[in-house]
Amino acid sequence: MAADPSCKTDLDCASAESCRDFSGIKQCVSDQISINREELPSSKPEEPLEKNSSACIAVEVLNNFERDDFVYESHRLARVLCDASGSCATGGHIFEYEGNVMMMKSYCEMQWCTEAIRKVNSPRYRVGLRVESRSMALSFTAHAARYGSRIEEIVLTSLVRFGL
Repeated sequence: MAADPSCKTDLDCASAESCRDFSGIKQCVSDQISINREELPSSKPEEPLEKNSSACIAVEVLNNFERDDFVYESHRLARVLCDASGSCATGGHIFEYEGNVMMMKSYCEMQWCTEAIRKVNSPRYRVGLRVESRSMALSFTAHAARYGSRIEEIVLTSLVRFGL
């Protein structure tokens, strides 16, 4: 069983960790994010990468959706963050993990994540929509922070908590 990640100050955390606030919940997070360079393509991709893509979730977990359920007609390549279980999304994507709502990049500050290029798309918005991921206790929503800012994360996580 893993140690309790909750904290009050940096002194409560291990030496390579710091205490950070995620939507009112303080947790110890690693000060280092590892990037697995082997997963990055060595040649130029066939399709252009989306810079500020609102297409958020790697298509591997979107198999149960019909073509009309997606925001985009065709999947797009985008830079994503992937956790150890292979759940991948753009950094600003909002999801729920163990009852806490946050952006993917905030989650990756707590968990070991790698950066990769994946085909992504986004399901059309429906109230309360959740997309199961490959990770235990993690489900994606249809929401994304366009710029990945802290204020967007606060607003969007509040909307998700209210059931939208």
